[in-house]
Amino acid sequence: MTIASLVERERRHLRRAEVVFALLAGIGVSALVLALASVVLGGARWLTLPRLLPFLVWAIVAAVLAVVTLHTRRRMLRSGSRAHVAETIEREQGMRRGLLVGAIELEGTGALAARAAHAARASLPSDAPLAPALRRGSSRRAAAGAGVAAAGVVVLLTASPAFGDGLRALMQPIDAWRGALLERPRIEGAPGEMLRGAPLRVLVRAPGRTHVVLARRETGDAWRSDTLVVNPRTGTAHWTLDALRGDLRLVASDGRATSDSVMVHAADRPFVGALSLRADYPAYLSRASESLAAGEPLRVPRGTVITVRGRASVPLSTVTLMDGSREAFALSTSAHTFAGRLTADRSMQLRWSAIGPGGPVPDLPSILELDVLPDSAPRIAIVAPAADTILAAVDQVALSLTATDDHGVANVSLTLMLGTESGQEREVAANVGTSWAGGASLDVAALRLPPGGAIRVRAEAVDNSPWRQRGVSRELVIRRATTEEQRGVARALGDSTVKEARAMVAAQRSLAQRTDEAARAQARQGTSAGSSPSTSAAATPPRGPMSYDGAEQARALAGEQRAMAQRVQKLREATAQLQ
Repeated sequence: MTIASLVERERRHLRRAEVVFALLAGIGVSALVLALASVVLGGARWLTLPRLLPFLVWAIVAAVLAVVTLHTRRRMLRSGSRAHVAETIEREQGMRRGLLVGAIELEGTGALAARAAHAARASLPSDAPLAPALRRGSSRRAAAGAGVAAAGVVVLLTASPAFGDGLRALMQPIDAWRGALLERPRIEGAPGEMLRGAPLRVLVRAPGRTHVVLARRETGDAWRSDTLVVNPRTGTAHWTLDALRGDLRLVASDGRATSDSVMVHAADRPFVGALSLRADYPAYLSRASESLAAGEPLRVPRGTVITVRGRASVPLSTVTLMDGSREAFALSTSAHTFAGRLTADRSMQLRWSAIGPGGPVPDLPSILELDVLPDSAPRIAIVAPAADTILAAVDQVALSLTATDDHGVANVSLTLMLGTESGQEREVAANVGTSWAGGASLDVAALRLPPGGAIRVRAEAVDNSPWRQRGVSRELVIRRATTEEQRGVARALGDSTVKEARAMVAAQRSLAQRTDEAARAQARQGTSAGSSPSTSAAATPPRGPMSYDGAEQARALAGEQRAMAQRVQKLREATAQLQ
């Protein structure tokens, strides 16, 4: 092996050590710079620091690498030259100064140079390092570079978990510049429409940030901003507005990325109003339909159909009238209007319920109080006979009936019940109006009642309402007298007839006597009124006018004569009945 190859071998070892040192030192210093920059940019500080900072860090890293590279190049040019390595070998091997350098410089120029090179080669070991101290120094530099690299990598790996966002900002500086390194902020919980004056609470989701700026602008107002602290565990921040006065626009930003714009419309408090009620009365009442006053208790007859109409300030999805938990009446809706019909069959209090786009409508009409007046059942009575009747000598019973109803009686009938048999109904009158009085004749002979047999009679009336309500009178018992009762009645009737005949004979005698006296008194009055001193005794005096007392007496006698004639007629009827 020549002198030149031996020196070149030492130079290669030195160059390798210098390159390793430069590479490891560059890696270590770069790692330290990146770790320090991660700490500076971490904790979302990269969002507030200048956007050029990640690029400046990489510029610093590049500068460090350039410095290390230049330093290594200078060392290699100064310490790694052939002459410097040859001098180091001469010094470490104890050779005469300039021997190895001269041999290298003169090698190949002649016989003397070859002889000198051979002599120098002979004094050097072939396998052992020629400059062990130089090698140890270069190895120590390489080890120092490895230590710097290891320290830098350890520091970088240690800082990465705590300041990972800063490292990501360094690794992706363009995304950090544009704000695309993290998920864009989002505004959640903001409804599309709210009641004016209602409080608003929204959630801003911005993971990876420590602060976020929420900008807001109400209609007619300037932009305003609030800085919100982001919870590091949940990555969210809360924002509250005490009262919404107008349409509100919200935008959240972390300084780099901006959320979508959210619009909250301020709606006036929804209400249901413009209520109109119309009553269609049952046909049997013959009463025209009419409008009813909303907000007042409604007194309507049973069966009235009430039409409900109204309007709301917001589009409606459902409108319901609820009678507590018993029944609900759903009304049909069309945008802002609603309508429906309900039949009043009982008294109830109906509460309103309406749902719009924002939920239940708060302002509703007052409770709809429905007072239903039920149609009363007709009333019917048997006026005569006033009590149960026993038939002794007649077979016809005259009944006197009365029937009344608040709207109209459709039918009056008699129900005849003989013993335990079901009743036989006989119609007496129909469609007689609200009040009726009439009679009915009951032929007991046609019923073939045996002596002592009885029949029960009941009058019934049905009104003309759709419910066909029925009224029932008291029950009248008509009984045919037994043979013994007929005999007793006959004896009583005979005694009464005889007594009446005697009284009538006495009265007739008294009446005849008083009539005769009245006639004579009238004759005397006419004779004294017709006499005069200038007339002759043989002349017949004319009849004078009747006095007032006489006229009244004559009128009274005439009335007694008529009454006497009626008594005679009744006596004849009693005699016929007795027969």
